Amino acid sequence: MDVTISSRGVRISPDLEGVVIEKVARLDRLLAGLDRAEVHFFEEKNPRIPDKDICEIHVEGHGHTLHCKAAGPDELTAVERTIHKAERGLRKLKTKEKNRLHHTGGRHDKHQEAGAIVIPDATDIDFVSEKQIVNEPMSAIEAVQQMETIGHDFFLFTNSENGQASVVYRRKAGAYGLLEHTETVT
Repeated sequence: MDVTISSRGVRISPDLEGVVIEKVARLDRLLAGLDRAEVHFFEEKNPRIPDKDICEIHVEGHGHTLHCKAAGPDELTAVERTIHKAERGLRKLKTKEKNRLHHTGGRHDKHQEAGAIVIPDATDIDFVSEKQIVNEPMSAIEAVQQMETIGHDFFLFTNSENGQASVVYRRKAGAYGLLEHTETVT
């Protein structure tokens, strides 16, 4: 990885420069393919700010861009804090990339061939549980409350507004859905 160090109003010692190059170069182990990093130092001039030394790191490569900034009482502390933020950001990018590449279903999996749908024979179906419920007419809101009370992801009920069988269900995003039975019109 190509590391460039610059500063504005701050003198960078050769020792600090060596530490910065070493620490920034280790970022490549978190996410492969990083091409270059720019490290910039400057000093805050406001006397009321205790952490005057500021370090910014801008990392690019493999289609990713990461920018981190942190302050500290001295340059080395600022570098440590910025590296910590950069590591956290690169781990997050790596996790996103891994999840995107290894996603096994849903709309992101466009190139995967659809498998044949297997419909089981009537002799192959074995029910492990059967329940009978007494279902009094209720509103959809009451049905959601009942569903949450029993801890299921769906609830079959008779809708008090139209007298038809309906189902409320919990969606993946946390919202609720409502399925209502209607007669087909031909």
